[in-house]
Amino acid sequence: MKNYLVLSILVVLISLLPFSISKAYAVTYDLKDQMSCQAISGTWSNSTSTCVLSSFTLNSGDLLSVDNSAFPNLSLEVIDTIDNNGGTITSSGNIIINNSGIFNNGGTVINYCTGACIGGTIQNNGIITNNKGATINTNSTINNNGPINNSGTINNNGTIDNVGKLTNNLGGIINNSGTIHNNELSAIINNGGIINNYAIVISDVGGTITNDGTIKNMCGATLTSNGDLLGTPVDNIPCNTAQKSSSSVAEFPFAMPILVISFLSVIIFYKTKK
Repeated sequence: MKNYLVLSILVVLISLLPFSISKAYAVTYDLKDQMSCQAISGTWSNSTSTCVLSSFTLNSGDLLSVDNSAFPNLSLEVIDTIDNNGGTITSSGNIIINNSGIFNNGGTVINYCTGACIGGTIQNNGIITNNKGATINTNSTINNNGPINNSGTINNNGTIDNVGKLTNNLGGIINNSGTIHNNELSAIINNGGIINNYAIVISDVGGTITNDGTIKNMCGATLTSNGDLLGTPVDNIPCNTAQKSSSSVAEFPFAMPILVISFLSVIIFYKTKK
């Protein structure tokens, strides 16, 4: 009985060992200045307040803070990849991914940045929260397999390929000048926000777009739903006719000399007749 008890205790301790080790080795990175940049093997630029890394990896439980409290223009620039494997990234500074690089998010990203913010290719298999006043800019691709919750601004000049859930909350703005593709069994939920479409939005069969806010489909843009389009109707904005009106007004000064000449001709005619 005694041996059985000892054996049971050992089994319990061994089962808890991996959990204890992972907790013990979770690391917190607070990027805010030259010293903290060099601590993560980065190269610091004084002129731009930028920390340049070839690549960076967060493991489960790790924390990375990109903190612009000391340097308002603070940027983390990654040449190759950021791999977030279950960690948490909180950013008030800029995170810039080079054109050839990828931001692989398998954890949590909480964005407070109001500057250049997050840019580059993003592969999201975790959770991205873009808070009120914050911005995400992309000229590349966002492949979204998890939830993206937006209460700030997303400026898309590339492609957003949604295979998960993209929620635009009250106060949130999505400006699309590229392509938003909502795949089968995926959802775009406009929960009181504004979506301005200047280019292409397409939703596949089995995909859902729910509009409880405002979706503006600008002149020349296309919004095609082959799935469910629910809620408030899309506001299709007609092409601006102001330019045509202004061109008519612009012709008026050129017409003035003709009117003056005609008027003088009439006066001369009457005087000659007398």
